[in-house]
Order: sequence, then structure tokens, then C-alpha cells
Amino acid sequence: MRKLNDLPAVDDSPMHGPIRPVRLLCRDLHPVVGKWLDRCVAENLGKDARRTRVQIQQTLPFVFGLLLFFAFLTAFLRHPALPLQKTGFPPMRLFLALTPLLLSACSTTISPSDLASSAPDSTFSHDLLDQVLGTHVDERGRVNYAALQAEPATLDRYYSLVAAYSPDSHRDLFADEAARFVYWINAYNAAVLKAVLANYPITSVSDVSGPPLSGLVSEQIGFFYFQKLVFGGAKINLYDLEHEIIRKRFPDPRLHFAINCASAGCPRLPRQAFHVAHLEDELDRETRYFVNEPRNLRVDDSTQVILISSIFDWYRDDFLGWMATSFAQTPDPDLLDYARLYLSAGRRAEVDRAEAAGYVVQTIPYDWRLNDQGR
Repeated sequence: MRKLNDLPAVDDSPMHGPIRPVRLLCRDLHPVVGKWLDRCVAENLGKDARRTRVQIQQTLPFVFGLLLFFAFLTAFLRHPALPLQKTGFPPMRLFLALTPLLLSACSTTISPSDLASSAPDSTFSHDLLDQVLGTHVDERGRVNYAALQAEPATLDRYYSLVAAYSPDSHRDLFADEAARFVYWINAYNAAVLKAVLANYPITSVSDVSGPPLSGLVSEQIGFFYFQKLVFGGAKINLYDLEHEIIRKRFPDPRLHFAINCASAGCPRLPRQAFHVAHLEDELDRETRYFVNEPRNLRVDDSTQVILISSIFDWYRDDFLGWMATSFAQTPDPDLLDYARLYLSAGRRAEVDRAEAAGYVVQTIPYDWRLNDQGR
């Protein structure tokens, strides 16, 4: 699949003094590093310029060493021939596997404000999350974070239950696989809300910074990897929750349209929690809604391109693997074949026409702006 390449914007603000060469190198390697260095220098030069310049000069070898290491690592991980790239395996994972000490030192835990006052009777209830979503989420899936921050009690009560009970800690509360799937979907969505509120006001999850230089791997690493939340007593970050628990245990690609990462490019956050009794219908509903939104899949006749959400490309193995198992009669299925299962008749005919005409498939750059009603 040929894709649009989104090059990050480069910050060209000037820097003065002996740090300028390092600043320029940082800008060339990655804009996030440059911004971090700008902030560090701006905060210190005004206080004691001479002392700061000496400190900077003394740390230049260390800075250059780190920059070269991360530049090499980033280039290596992004090389198109790397097997990890072909399988969609996120490069962030390898980076973090190499830095366990950094993880333990820099991670923060968003703990529940109160422990659950009473245990669920026989099954885990998601009624509290229903109340939160019905009150603070609109039909487009945008969240009124300001109002939720002002009235967090119901979300806090639900999160206290999630933090105390999970399918791993109290399996008896979850009767079957569907109940466990529902728990992890709802727990993820609630945890994302808690993670946003812990940093609000922000304009993007990218605003939550990780350790210095971690932005070389991903600008969203601070939000998804260096914040941990609690599930049944276990501290887990959002990245591992999605990739190590939900995706591994539930190989249903519809999950990608059920979990919401608090960004405009994400599938909408539903106005109600997922429930076991209606899980199949709810997963189909959210998948159908996503693929029929022009922002996620559309035909551009002027450029002869079929544009699809980056989600399809990131998790192509999930979609194609499921297609190969569930639709063995479809030879060599592609991502559009999966989308066709949920497209309306009119949209499907439009895609068929474009594909027959030889249009190229390209991915839509992901929109990381916060899914905030106030923006």
C-alpha cells in the first residue's frame, strides 16, 4: 500500500549562545527534542546565564551521545525493510524494552481517589460508566472534559471498581469471554478519561510529555506509556493494556472501533458503555459508524486516491488475519475488503468504482487533537 508521508513541522525559532549548534542538530533530528532543549535553556539562562552556559558545555558530550543513539535507533526502527515495520509492531516497544530503568523512574500512577466501598454482588456492573458517558459525551463522541473535571464523582466511583476488580483478579465476577471483553473495553475508555483529566487542560494527548528525548520514538509516549492506571490491583499503562491484554486476548478487529484514545482521529466514544447482552450489535454499530464517516474512508476523484484511516494500516495484520480466517473464500483479502463488510451500499459502490479505475490507496494522517467539546 502506498501512503502519504506526513513530515513533522520544524520549529525554526532562533537560539543564542553556545547551545545554538546543539539546538540546530536537535531540530534536524527531531522537532520535539529541539522544543525540549529550548524550554530548558529559556528557563535557566535568565537566572544565571554564566553558570548555565558552563553546565551546558560540560554536558555536551552526553547530549551528543544520546542524540546519536536515538537518531540511530529511530532510523533503524523506521527502515521499511525492518520486519517490525512490516508487521505493524510499534517501534516504541523495542525502545522501551531497552530502557527499563527509565520506565520505573519516570512512570506515574493514576490511582483511584477512593477504594471501592463494596464488592459487586455477582457480576461487574458498568452502569456508572453509562451515567458518565450519557452526561458528558455528545453524539459525535466528543467529551465535555471541563464539566467532567468539575463533576468527577461518578467516574471516580467507576474507576475505583475497575481498580479493585478485573477478570484477572476476580474471575468469578465475569461469567464468560464476552463479559471479560466488555470489562477491558470499558476499563480502557474510562482509564483514558482519567488520564486526560489528570493532565487537563490539554489540547492533545501529545501535550503529556515523557522523559527527555522520548519524543524521538513517539510524541504520544508520555500519555500512553509513562502513565499507569490500576486494573484489579495491577498497574498497567494504556499501551500495554491495548496491545498486551485486549489485542492478544480478543482477536476481534472490531475492538479498534470500540476503544477511544481521546483524539479526534479515534473512533467516536459512544454515549453508553458496552454491555454483554448487546455486545455483538454494539461492536457492529461502532465499526459501521466509523467506516462510513468520510473522515475515515473517502474517495478523492481529483487525485484518484482512496483515503483510509491510519488505524487500518497500523493494525492491518488484525484485519487481514481475521479476514483470512473468517472469509477463506476471499482470495488475498485487503483492507478495503474488510471495510466493505460495513460500508453502506452507496459508499461500497463508490469504493468499488474507484478501485476498478485503479485509484491508489493512501492513509489519512492521524488527528491527535483532543476530542474535546470545548475546542
